[in-house]
Amino acid sequence: YQLSKEIGKAIKEYFHTQYYKVEGNTQLISEDVTPKSIEHVYTSLRISPPPEGSELSHFILQRIDRSYVAWGTVDRLLRQALRLAVETNPSSSVQHVYQALQLGEEPSPENLQSFYSTIYSTFESLASQIYYRLPWESIESQAHYGISAKSMENYLRNTYIPLIAKM
Repeated sequence: YQLSKEIGKAIKEYFHTQYYKVEGNTQLISEDVTPKSIEHVYTSLRISPPPEGSELSHFILQRIDRSYVAWGTVDRLLRQALRLAVETNPSSSVQHVYQALQLGEEPSPENLQSFYSTIYSTFESLASQIYYRLPWESIESQAHYGISAKSMENYLRNTYIPLIAKM
């Protein structure tokens, strides 16, 4: 479980640094694990790749794949939530905040927090329609994300949503 959790943390870090810091305008993240993400996990864990075809190699690659897909799913749902929040609130402050962010302007902190909350609420609604709960709420899936359910909510609200909202 601990190894799975550490892999989840490494993939979280990879998504954050690679996709949102280096390639900030990425519009759709590949569903397939990339060689760079695998390399990043081994570097983060400070281990050498085990021999190809070994049980350990298979185990680690399987966990990397699960974490990558889990984070990719959250990314897609959040992007969809952003689009839906903007489309379904055309005359509200949501639209104004979104347009301001697209123009590089900084909305008031209150409006910004309200905008992020709207996106998160839309995300929760989408997730419950598709998964009947948030993707990380089962015990087994928490390891895929590398952080607790409460930390996940805080991370999405305070870090991930602000990054996606500017795209």
